[in-house]
Formats: sequence, C-alpha cells, structure tokens
Amino acid sequence: MDGFLSSRPRILLTGLLVLGLFVLGGCKSGSGPQSGTVKGTVKTGGTLANSGQVTFHGANGTTRTAKIGSNGEYSALDVPVGDAKVTVTGPTPDEIAIQKRLASAPVKDETGTAGPSGPLVPINAKYADVAKSGLSFTVKAGENTNDIALDK
Repeated sequence: MDGFLSSRPRILLTGLLVLGLFVLGGCKSGSGPQSGTVKGTVKTGGTLANSGQVTFHGANGTTRTAKIGSNGEYSALDVPVGDAKVTVTGPTPDEIAIQKRLASAPVKDETGTAGPSGPLVPINAKYADVAKSGLSFTVKAGENTNDIALDK
C-alpha cells in the first residue's frame, strides 16, 4: 500500500462523494424554468375588444405577447411562472386606417380568422405603458385564465 488509501478504494470513495453531492443537491429532471398558458378576454368599458394585443412582462425580463381576436379573446403561450405586469395595446393607427378602407368586407388575418366586422374598439393608451397600466397577474404552471376589464 503506498499512501493512506490504495487507488481502488480512493476511486470508490470519490465516486460515492460525487453521487452524494447529486443526491443532496436535489438533482431532479425537469427542474428548469416552468411556464403556463394564459387565456382570457379583454373588455374596455364593458365592450369586448376586437383588436390589439396583451403582453405579459415577467420579473426576469421576458415578455410574451398574444393577439386579441375579433371576439375579445387572447391566448398567451409559454409565459414564465410568477408575477407578471400586464400591458394591453389597442388597434394601431395602421389597423384603424385599413379597417376604414375595408369597412364593407371583413378581411381574414394571417390565422385565417375574419377580422373585426364592426368599428375597432379603442383601448386607453395608459394600458400600453408597463409603469402606468396597473395590471398584473400571477402565472402558474399549466392553464391560467385572466379576463381583463379596462376603463375607457
């Protein structure tokens, strides 16, 4: 024996120490960041929004945006779990101009869904500012519902 431990027991001891570190460290598969899907409707002054988008601003700096459909519904995918600030933007000036030109016939968007058939519902600009919107939501893993009611 040359030294305190021969090489075979030393290798065995090192392997057990490494295995112990994994066990004590809570080595779990799938323990990475979790996310959820957030679905809901947007109303402004009691009227369903029919254009615009909802954005979730996570505490870690990530954002997830969902388009508001002509029926006021949105669905944001892969939103990080935790507290998020929420912003809602209304129809853009371009959308309003296009809608005025094509008011006689609804146009299908890139998803094949017919766009708003009535006038676009405006959304107060304060809801587009993350510092002023006053909207927040706690996202949990899996399916979430967040119906948003805005003032005019």
